[in-house]
Formats: sequence, structure tokens, C-alpha cells
Amino acid sequence: MKRLFFLFSLMVLFCADLSSQSVYESFFTHPGLLHSAADLDRMKQNVMMNKEPWASAWKDFLKSKWLVDKYVPRPLETVGRGVGSVGQDNIQNDAAAAYYNAIAWYISGNNKYARKSVNILNAWSHKLKKINGKDAVLCSAIYGYKLANAAEILRFSYADWSGKDIDLFKTMLTNVFYPVIKDFAPFANGNWDAACITTMMSIAVFCDDRVMFDKAVNYYYYGTGNGSITNYIVNSTGQGQESGRDQPHAHLGISFLALAAETGYHQGLDMYGAHDNLLLKAFEYTSKYNLGMDVPFEAYADKTGKYNHKVISSKDRRKILTGSEMVFNHYKNRMGTEAPFTEKTARNARPETMSFDMPGAGTLLFSNFAKGEASVSSVPKPMMPAGLYTSYSNEAVTINWARSLNADSYTLWRTHVKTGEETLVARELKTTTYTDKTVKNGIIYSYKIKAQNVSGESPVSLASVICAGLPKNWETLDIGESFKNTGVQYDGQLFRIEASGADLRGNADRYRYLFTQFNGNGSVTVRFVPQVASQFVKMGVMLRETTTDNAKYASLMIMPLKGADIEMPQWYCNTVVRRTTGDSSIVAVESKPMNESFVSWGRLVNPCWLRLVRNNNIVTAFVSYDGKTWTETGKTEVLLKKKVLAGIVVCSGLMGVNTVACFDSVNIEELK
Repeated sequence: MKRLFFLFSLMVLFCADLSSQSVYESFFTHPGLLHSAADLDRMKQNVMMNKEPWASAWKDFLKSKWLVDKYVPRPLETVGRGVGSVGQDNIQNDAAAAYYNAIAWYISGNNKYARKSVNILNAWSHKLKKINGKDAVLCSAIYGYKLANAAEILRFSYADWSGKDIDLFKTMLTNVFYPVIKDFAPFANGNWDAACITTMMSIAVFCDDRVMFDKAVNYYYYGTGNGSITNYIVNSTGQGQESGRDQPHAHLGISFLALAAETGYHQGLDMYGAHDNLLLKAFEYTSKYNLGMDVPFEAYADKTGKYNHKVISSKDRRKILTGSEMVFNHYKNRMGTEAPFTEKTARNARPETMSFDMPGAGTLLFSNFAKGEASVSSVPKPMMPAGLYTSYSNEAVTINWARSLNADSYTLWRTHVKTGEETLVARELKTTTYTDKTVKNGIIYSYKIKAQNVSGESPVSLASVICAGLPKNWETLDIGESFKNTGVQYDGQLFRIEASGADLRGNADRYRYLFTQFNGNGSVTVRFVPQVASQFVKMGVMLRETTTDNAKYASLMIMPLKGADIEMPQWYCNTVVRRTTGDSSIVAVESKPMNESFVSWGRLVNPCWLRLVRNNNIVTAFVSYDGKTWTETGKTEVLLKKKVLAGIVVCSGLMGVNTVACFDSVNIEELK
């Protein structure tokens, strides 16, 4: 007789809730990436009136190699960046040319610039099929946002770009650029993640995709890799994750976060102000050091385990970098907040040069009126909130969200996902966090908010779904010792396991375990959902006798083997066991290295199904790429008690540093 434990009895309802979000109007402002209509008009008017600093910056801008009449785009079917690719020069130049020509068109009104930009965008959208190479993520992330910004300006200012070509350009962004960055880049230095956030937000706004937009905003605040704002800016002094690497990369990472914040600003979000203006602290810290002054530095262990620095780097110190103009103008001129070192860096670089990675030309593009100079009309009502994030602990759900510009207060609702019952949880909230202590354990809820001020209410946000605790009969704990901030969140579909721990080898385990009771023979099946930050992580499925650290167990583990190139570990799906209580664990069966169905350039890039089958004392491991076709990877004998604990294990492999691994499609099947 079979007894099945399906964790997803609410799956249909959960998915229905998500699909209903797709019928939302987009509620985006256009143009609304790095430049609003007001920004573009300010540039144009001040250049035409010969006002400084715009006038001098415009003259410098027109000298660009990308604005010449004879510029010819060079599209390719496959383009990339890094080892294993060709065409980086093609796409980085064409992305810059498309963007700068769109700007030149708007300011000058000369059709030749618009035609050139459209010609470049069409050339790529008609031809590009694939982005590849070891640094494919950077190719998509660094050049994608520039192409999207060019397109955003043209779509709302140039009537001769056809609807058919606009749709084809959208298709290229969503089908070629987005898949490369959809999981961000938690395996890398944080500037990768930050660039992904910027381009994902840019694609989302241009394509009116609210779900994609919220995904990017959420990662900015809560992402698990090095590039979320609190993982990249590692302390309140403004020190960056790459401050110990070199100064250009340290500046690049915070600059990409600033581009995301600028895009968010035009969509009604105060991402610049996150965590008490943490981004400003990072610019002040980096600017001060690069102006020749001393700054404090703390040794820092990054999220991958690969990039740990003990001292600040002096490499390329004092090198003039682009990007400070935009940040200085936001904090000082828009908000009236002092930014002395960022201001000095910006002024030293004027007129700011053009750039491949950054927008560049910031003196022209981002110089703003000082706070109080520009005319102020009535306060607009808030735009649609974003960045709603829910978590459960201590018998309560905590809800956080990005601050909406112009919002005086917020209203919060909760929906019981199974019954559809809606509850008004709180109104007139003055902060962007709330703890709901009225939830019931094991119930799946969705939350949504709206913002309001004297001018009116915003549209209602997309929903964030969370289970108050774990599904019935499931438990979780740290094996071996307790670690800080570890635990499991469940949203009705996916388990998000945050874990630390040194290893599950030797005779004393250290990791996070999520488990339920298992009696007799049967199987445990899960799907790993990429990606994971730690490149030393070990994770998988397990049958374990007890929760003591030296208990007998059998497991199927995704685990790395470091090679000569730290960036490219080989990954295995090994059968790991402890056959006798108190003995050391061993790899009972070592698999072949995981193939390109799962791994690319040493990174776990695709989902992987794992299955552990117990038949009396024989445990057999299987792996699948699609959840349908299974390959046996190992079989071994382990004498376990009839009643064991079955579940998912995650070990960061980095003592003191947590990592997050996600699993869905969980199925525990007992055979009797």
C-alpha cells in the first residue's frame, strides 16, 4: 500500500493567486528608466538656453565617436563576453551608440540621431538569438540596460519607430537578455548582481512587466548574493564588498545599485533611501578614499566564500570614475542631503565622460536644480508600491516593503489563500514594516499594500505569499550547533532554507535540516531551484535516524570539488552515508561530474531533481533534469531503523556565513 505526503495541496490556489497578478495594469510611468520626461525636457531646455553646466557638457557630448553619421551597427546572432564568446566589442559599442543617439535626438530634435538609434536597436532585435560566454551575465546586464534606456526614450518621443519593431525589440529583451539574468549572479562579486538588478528593472518597465519589476526590487533589498544592498555595502561606514578588491570595481558595484535606485525613483520608490541612505554612505566612503583620505576597513567574508579581503585595496586608487554626478544630484540637489566627498568627485570629473559600463555623461544627463530652485506643483499621489517581502518567525509574519515616494501612510491587507477570506490588518501605517501577530500556524497567507497621501491612493501592490510556519508534520533545526539567522521559510510552493555549517562529513555534522517522519520503504524527491551563493555549499535529500550530530544517515548531495580555477568548481551528485553512529561519513558512491544540463562555467544554473529511494537496507540515488527521465547515480547499503527522518539538508560550507538554497516539488512517498 502506498501512502503519499504531498506538500502542495494548496498549489492550485497559490498559482491562481500569482496568475491573477498578471491581469494588473502595469502602472508604470513612461518614459521612466534613468530619465523621466521632465529630466529630458530639462536637458533640452538648458542646452537650448545655453545654461551651464549643460551647455558645456553638450558640446563635449557631441564630440563622441558614437554620434558620427557613418556609425554602423554590428549585430551578431550569438554575442557574449569573456572566455568562450565573441562580439563583446560589437555589443558594448552598439549599446552605447543607441543610448547616446537617443539622448542626442531628444535634446537636439535632429531626426538623424533618432534614425541612428532605431537602426541600431532594430539591427540587434532582428538578429540576436543568444548571449554566451563565461561572463554572459555581465554581457546581458551591462549592455541590456543601455539598450532598454535608448528604446524607452525613442518609444515615447519618436513616432517613426514602428510598432512591429518595438514588439520585436521587446521579444529580444524578454527572450534573449532576461533568461541570462533571471537568477541574478549570486556566485560572483556583487557588481554582477547589481548590474542584473538594473537591467531586470529596465526590461520590466519597458515591457510593462510588474512581476519582473517586483522581483528585481526585492533582490535589491533582500537578495542572497553579494549584490543586494546590505550584502554589497557591508557596514554602516559604507564599506563595500569589493573595497578590498580594487577601487574601480568597488565604485562600479555601488554605481549599478544607484542606477537601480534611479530607475526606482522614476517609478515612485525611494530605493536611494534604503537603510538610512546606505547607498550614500557607500559613495561617500569610496569617494573619500579615492580622494586620498583614510577610511576604516573591517575584514569581510563574502557570500560566495571566494572573495574575502582583510585590507582595503589601493589598486587604481584616485582613478576618475563615472557615476558620481547622478548620485550627488539625487542626494544634494533633489533631497537636500549633504554629500561632500561625492560632490567633490563629481566636480573633479566635469564634464563627466561617456562610458561603456555606466551611462557616463552625467554632467549633461543628471545635473539637476538645487532643492527649492525648481517650481513645485501639487504633490502627486503615490505610485504602485513594490518590494513587498514576507517572512515568518516567533509565531508572527513580518512584512517589509520599499518606501513609496510621497506616501504619508500605508494600508495592509491579508488574504487566507485557501479560503480567499480577506482581512484588513492595519491602516495609517507610517513605517515600511509591520509584524502581524494574528496569524495561525500552518496557514498560507498573501499580503498586499497600498500607499496614500492627501492627493489620493496608489494602486494596490502585487501580493507576497508566506506560510505561517511549516506545513503540518514538518520540522527544522540546526544539526550540531545553533547558527545565527538560519531557518526555513515556506510560501506554499517553495522552501527557502537559510543555512550555515561547516560540513556533513566527519563524525559530527554541522548544517540545517528540514524533515518529517518517514516509516519503512519509499522515496524522497525534491527539486533544487538555482541559484545559490556559496560555492562551498553541500545540499540534498537525506534519510537520518535522529537529529544528534553523529547519527546514521544516507543522503544524495549536490557538492562541489574545487579545481585549479576557484571560479569553476566541478559539481557532483554523490551518495554520502554514515553507516555507524559516531563514525565518520563517507562518499559511498561518487557520481560523474554534473553535465551542462545543470552546470555552466562551474555554476549551478538549471534546476536539478534529486530522488533517494529506500528498499529495506538498500538506498538508491537518482537525478533528473526534467523531473521525468531519471538517471541512477548510486546504490549502497545502510542499515537504518525502520522509522527515520526524511528531508532536505543544506550546509553553507562557510562557518559564520549563511547561504540560502531553495527547493520545490517536494514529495515524500512511503511504501507499505
